[in-house]
Amino acid sequence: MKPRVLVVDDDERIAASVRRALDYAGYNVSVAHNGPAAVAAAGSGDPDLIVLDVMMPGYDGLEVARRLRRAGNNTPILMLTARTSVPDRVDGLEAGADDYLIKPFAHDELPGQGTSVAAPPPAGGEGDPHLRGPGDRRCVDGRAARHPERGAHHA
Repeated sequence: MKPRVLVVDDDERIAASVRRALDYAGYNVSVAHNGPAAVAAAGSGDPDLIVLDVMMPGYDGLEVARRLRRAGNNTPILMLTARTSVPDRVDGLEAGADDYLIKPFAHDELPGQGTSVAAPPPAGGEGDPHLRGPGDRRCVDGRAARHPERGAHHA
C-alpha cells in the first residue's frame, strides 16, 4: 500500500507542484488549502505524513500542528516554509512539527525528507547518535528535536 501524505498549502500552485512530486515518488497524496480543512483531513484520512505550509490565512500551520497534537494526532509533520530563522524553526518544533523543509526546495528533496520524517525511529537509537528512541525527531540540520510527550509515531 502506498504511503498516504496530506499536503496543506493555501497556494494552489505550490500544493499542485508538491502533489505532483510526491505522486511521482509513489505516494498517495491528498490536498487541503487551509487550516480547518487540514485538521479535518488529518482526522479522517489517517495520513502517514503531513506536509504543512506555515503561512496560511485563518489559522496558520503552527496552529494546525498545535491542534493536531492537542487532539492526540501523532502523524509526523514536515513544515514547508519560507521562514528560515532559528526562532521560526523552534516555534514550529514546539508547535509539534517534526522537521522543516525550506522554500524554495528542489523537488527531489521532498520525497527523501518525507521518508526520513515519516519513518519510525529505531528503538533505543543504537549506532547513529542522530537516531533516537520513539518520539524523538531531528531537525534539518541534525540537531535533536525532542518530543517525548508524543510517544512513538503511529504506523
